[in-house]
Amino acid sequence: MTGLVLLLVSAWLSANANSLHRLYRDRLSKAFLFDPDKRIAPSPWYSSLRQAGAESDVALAGSDLLPLDGMRVSELKTDLAPYHLINAALNIEASKYANRRGRNADFFIFSPLFTGSEATGYVATELMENKSVGLTAGTAMSVSGAAASSNMGSATIKPLVPTLAILNVRLGYWLSNPAKVAAC
Repeated sequence: MTGLVLLLVSAWLSANANSLHRLYRDRLSKAFLFDPDKRIAPSPWYSSLRQAGAESDVALAGSDLLPLDGMRVSELKTDLAPYHLINAALNIEASKYANRRGRNADFFIFSPLFTGSEATGYVATELMENKSVGLTAGTAMSVSGAAASSNMGSATIKPLVPTLAILNVRLGYWLSNPAKVAAC
């Protein structure tokens, strides 16, 4: 009976639903993805916590910068900034390239035009975003900085892999294979 309940619950949840990735993504987005020219209204509870004189402009007191949590990688502008390449690690058990064997990881990039790697192939970022719900600039940024996972390339601690996997202790993100997305 318990097994049946667990099977039903696991079918309902996505692989990314209950990991630490979401917390990590939200914290990075709050810190780095915002519109500096737009503010949102202060929270009603802020007035009780506000220190007098903390903000020099009374109109901005307690307000926050407008978050850009939903910004997509394909929306990153390249006209006033360098072309964005967000580098991440792809956990892979074996590589066809001799100089990458033994690392258990390969290169993976997110860019405004293409997403993927040599190992998986590349696909248009817009297509990848349409097929992978939740793939935003914040997600790509957090995947790039993910430092904890059950499989961490050559830094994997083999005896801890089952425990970390069962407890879902990871900052990484399960993403569809770009080759399979391109084939659709």
